[in-house]
Amino acid sequence: MAIEYREKRIGECTYRVTQFGAKQGRGLLTRIVKLLGPSLGALLSSLAQGKHQEVEAAVAAGIGQGFYELAERLTETEVGSVLDDFAKQTVLVLGDREPRLSDMFDQHFAGRYDEMLGWAAFCLEVNFGSFFAGSSSGAGLLVRIRNVLSASQSPSTSTGTSTASPAANATARPS
Repeated sequence: MAIEYREKRIGECTYRVTQFGAKQGRGLLTRIVKLLGPSLGALLSSLAQGKHQEVEAAVAAGIGQGFYELAERLTETEVGSVLDDFAKQTVLVLGDREPRLSDMFDQHFAGRYDEMLGWAAFCLEVNFGSFFAGSSSGAGLLVRIRNVLSASQSPSTSTGTSTASPAANATARPS
């Protein structure tokens, strides 16, 4: 299988992102998992502890704890390093010109942080989409987590009338 690239229009620009080779991608994936892993762990831990009766409340508490963990771990240096690596694998498609994003990153995204985050998400998708979301050969991490969570949900209580037999103490007994 060859290294692939994909294009996407974000805002007014089209970006062509080329996948990392396996060795460089493996190193970057390790860094990303170390950043996001504790946050995901906090989310899942909150759900598993079952402190909240409603699924939505458990998810909200987990997401809050996950964001807290992420904010504690993120550093400007690490985020910058990851984005710099992605920028080296990206060109802007400008008709007959295709400048490398790493050569113009600072000027290009100045004041356009929403587009920078959209581009970063696209880079993650191009490089690690099969890991997080799955591929034709199997379910990805997020799909597996979703399946575990949906399988572990408690059944809802019935609000209808029971058609079961009466309780043992209410059953007529022979004398």
